[in-house]
Order: sequence, then structure tokens, then C-alpha cells
Amino acid sequence: MPSAEQSYPIAKPTGGIRKDVPATTLGWDGLVDSKNWVYRNSNFFVRPGLTNFADDIDERPMGYIQYDFSTEVDRLVMGTVNSWWHYDSGADTWTDLNPGGESDNPLSGGNTAHVIFRTFESGGVVKLLGVNSTDPPKLWDGTGDYEDLTGSPPGAATSIAIAADRVLMSEGDSLYYSGNLDETDWVSSQIRVAETPGDIVGLMEFGNRATAIYKGSSIYMAHSQVDLVAKFRIELVRAGIPGPVGPAAIFQIAEFGVHCYLADNGSVMLFDGNAPVSMGDHIQTHVRQTRDYDLRARSHGFYDPLQNEVWVFYPSKGSADVNTCIVIDYETKIFHSFTFDNHVTSAAGTAVLTDAMNIGSFPAINSISITFGEMDRGNNAILIGDNGGQSFQHEGLSDAGSAIDNHFETGLKMLGERRRYGMVHSSDHLFYRASGSQDITIQFGVSDYGEATEYEAAQTFDIGDTGPYWLAHRLPGRLYSLRMSSSATKEIYWIGSEVVGTELGLR
Repeated sequence: MPSAEQSYPIAKPTGGIRKDVPATTLGWDGLVDSKNWVYRNSNFFVRPGLTNFADDIDERPMGYIQYDFSTEVDRLVMGTVNSWWHYDSGADTWTDLNPGGESDNPLSGGNTAHVIFRTFESGGVVKLLGVNSTDPPKLWDGTGDYEDLTGSPPGAATSIAIAADRVLMSEGDSLYYSGNLDETDWVSSQIRVAETPGDIVGLMEFGNRATAIYKGSSIYMAHSQVDLVAKFRIELVRAGIPGPVGPAAIFQIAEFGVHCYLADNGSVMLFDGNAPVSMGDHIQTHVRQTRDYDLRARSHGFYDPLQNEVWVFYPSKGSADVNTCIVIDYETKIFHSFTFDNHVTSAAGTAVLTDAMNIGSFPAINSISITFGEMDRGNNAILIGDNGGQSFQHEGLSDAGSAIDNHFETGLKMLGERRRYGMVHSSDHLFYRASGSQDITIQFGVSDYGEATEYEAAQTFDIGDTGPYWLAHRLPGRLYSLRMSSSATKEIYWIGSEVVGTELGLR
């Protein structure tokens, strides 16, 4: 049967990865798989790379916090398996807050001993408190070294929160709290949270009067009370629900007044103080299919307010540690998957990084209308810590010099009438031109009746060259998918593609 050639557009996929629906339902508008691509701000591109931040301290990072101190705005501190470190922006180095090392006051936790930080102001000083589920709680008053928190706090607190001008900590199935505006005055009797089985996994505040208490299969709320013997009233909110995998996998989405956590069943949950709600089955399906369940306690996450995205890191199947994360758009709930092939991403978070202007960058003195302090340049950054001790900014064109391996694959689509076969003859692909040589590999996959996709021989072109990026094919089939891959060392922005094919006769 003679047929005319027809053009079929393949648009940028705006719906993220969908492993919870059939590939034939997605068609070319969705992704059945993707690695290191993201749709953001109307662009579809390979994720930014990793650029060294500060110096390599040879200790596994286990948590970051940034806060304002009287002598330093945006103070940045990192907890590791062995110590706490303060970032010196002038020298672009980390300063050890326990320089005595093993002979002094080291931390001794392992790969699941995330450092959970909070700030607490007392005596006119903003103090940094931290716990890691293994060692006595620590305190840094902003000068010198960190020290053990005095008084009688729990010996190896799992998590920490600040509510009603008090410090709250958890250990086992019990909640402990300090005196009013005094982190050294600890109430002698703790509150057991034992109506449901298991230990407390983590604590997280809702403002200054309520704190969520997360256990493995339940959530409680601790409400502050005035002029009563028990300063907190504990109420069970939900039982028999999937709880968080660890304290670092619980984090705030503060501007929306909710908490987010990676649950034991693979779902990413939101909790507003009333009921936990999953962010979607499509997310849970992906996590369950790609995670290493036995290593789930190493997971961690954060919220990026700049892009309104939720980041959740976890160990992938076949890996020995955390190397994968999903990035979820908070509003739309679409997500993409990033993998850091040459790195173990043991901690991550957001920060505002400020660098002062060089004197050579100053404008003429008589034209300056702002203070010198206002000339500091700040940028919002995502920090990712590698277990070897190097912290990175999520920016640049490579992962610290290594190419970013990436791919994506669309769902399956027919060229025309359901009962007819087709033939793909050619394809045309649109990219923003790269700043240098950058090869892109294209393959079309084919499936006749929904069986496993078979791929044609790979073809490559360089998007550092001028277009067109046109390829010839001779691929008979019934259902087609597009697979694109590369090893990126330059920026890659895909605009869309077009396929020319013929609808053939019946078979």
C-alpha cells in the first residue's frame, strides 16, 4: 500500500519520569527513564556539575547548617563523622572546631550518624547545638572549639529541635527537654512516647509552640504548655503509617509550613501537622525500583527555595553508598533523577555564599552610593559533600573534571493507525549550540507488541558544530521510542526533535 512520508514532532518532556504508567500511555511526551536530565524554567538540559568548594578535609561530611552570628552573617558549619568544621570565606577553607582530634573530643559515629544541627540563643549568644545519635550532644558558642553540652542531656541523642524557648532531644523512645532559655538545665524526667512501638527517629518544629515527633510507623505532636508540671503535651496524630528512614531524611519546607521526609516504603511524604500525604505514586514507584533498601538509613534531603524543589538522596541498587537523588518540583510534583557516578553524596544542603569584591573591581569612589559591606556578592548555592571529604557546589559543566554520564528515553508511540506497521526514515534534532565540541548519541528503539525495546545502531553528532543535526534511519516497527545519551563536558540543552516516517500496510 503506497503511503506518503509524514513528520512527527517529539517535544520536550514536561512530565518528568513516569515508571508507574505504561510506556505506550506516555508516548513521546513522557520519560520511562532518565539520568542527569532535568526540566526546569521551560528548559530541558543536562544537570549542572560539581565544582570544588573549599578544601578537602579527608572526613565524610554528615550535615551542613548556615546561620547568622553576631560577628558573621551567613556562618556556615559542617559536621563530619569525626568533628565540626567552620567555613572561612576569606581563606576558602574549613577550620576544624576540634583540632585536638582523637586526643580531645572527637565524634565517633559511622556512615549513618548524621549530624543534626540547631541554633539556640541564650545569654545573648547564638549557640550551635548538634547531635549524631552516637556521641554526647555538642555545643559551639562561636569561639574556640566545640564542647560537650553540659547539664544532663541524653547521652546519645538521635535528633534535636527548639520549641517554647527550650531545647528538645530524643533518645530511644523518650523525649527530653531543657529549662527555659537554658540549654544546660535539663529536666530530670523524660517523656516516654511509647503508645506505638519503636524508637523516635527524628524531631522537627512547627513554629515555636509545636514539634513533630516521628517514629518508624507513627507521628506524634508535642505541644508546649504554660505553667504546668509537664511543659509539653504529647498527642498521637497517626499510627500505622510509613515513617522516615532517618533523622536527616526529615526536613522543612518552611515557606509552606510543612515537613517532608523519605519514608520507609519509598514514598516522599509531606506532613502539615494534621496528616501525612504522599507526593505521588510515581515518585514511590521510582524510588522502590531504584533504591538499595538495606542502606536506606544513609538517606538525606533538603528543600531548595530558589527553584522550589525537593531533593532526596538515597543509595541506588548495586551501589555501596549514597550516589543518587531525585529532584521534585514542589508545585507540579514532577521529578527527575540525578546520579553522581564518581562520588558518594553523604550530605547536602543549601547555602548563601558571599565573596567580597576585590579592590580592582571597585567603581570610582565618587560614584559609590552604597556601603562597602553592601558590595559583597552573594549567590544561592547547593552544597553536596563527598564522603572523601571534599564539598562541592552544584554548578559547572563536569563533575570535578569527570564527564557527566546522562541519558533519557521516551515512552512508545505508533506512527499512525494501531494495526499498521511503520518505517522511520530520518530524524532532525534541535539543540542550543554548545560552547565546544560535545557529542550526542541518538538511538530509536522499536517494539512490535510491547515486548522489550530493541535499539538501532547508535548514531552521533556534535552539537558544538553548526546544524542541522539530521540523521538517516531505516527502522521498521510498530512502536517507537527515542533514546538520547552523552558524556557531557559542555552545556546540553535539547529543544526537541522531529521524525519522518511512513505508515506501512497491515501485517
